[in-house]
Amino acid sequence: MAKQGAVTTSAVQEAAKLSTGSLYHRFGSREGLLAETWAFALLSFQPQFVEALAVPDKPVGEIAAVTPRFCREHRAQALILSCCNARQFMSEDTPHAIRLKIEEANQATGIALKEFAQRRGFDLDACRLALIAFPLAAVQQYLPDREVPLDGDQHVAHAAHAMLESEE
Repeated sequence: MAKQGAVTTSAVQEAAKLSTGSLYHRFGSREGLLAETWAFALLSFQPQFVEALAVPDKPVGEIAAVTPRFCREHRAQALILSCCNARQFMSEDTPHAIRLKIEEANQATGIALKEFAQRRGFDLDACRLALIAFPLAAVQQYLPDREVPLDGDQHVAHAAHAMLESEE
């Protein structure tokens, strides 16, 4: 998806060395496969982000740096999350159980971000920009063609610090 803009079941079968029957037995449909892929990537990232938000007095820059660090450590999942969006992996045909799993994960992350903002006295929209949107935009400058450099952590950390700490 990141490199070609679309996913076909035949491409997945070829890459994973699976038969059509195996693919459909495991995922039920193309929509199930795509949604499970999105859920896997999302559920790989979000716990790390939520954990960083929960640490009292953790510098905002360290929280923002979760994204570029994740991209280096989990490249396959990072490609999915940074180069695509949920709408490309979800449709009205997506199985309900997968939709629910993704919705619950997003709600938990949203609650964690809101609690963080309240605890620290930050504007919630500013937190979304500084800790989610800016780090995502930064890593998108590199992925899918290049690795996210180590100094990407510092760049997003400085941006988050400048945006949020100036509010205090």
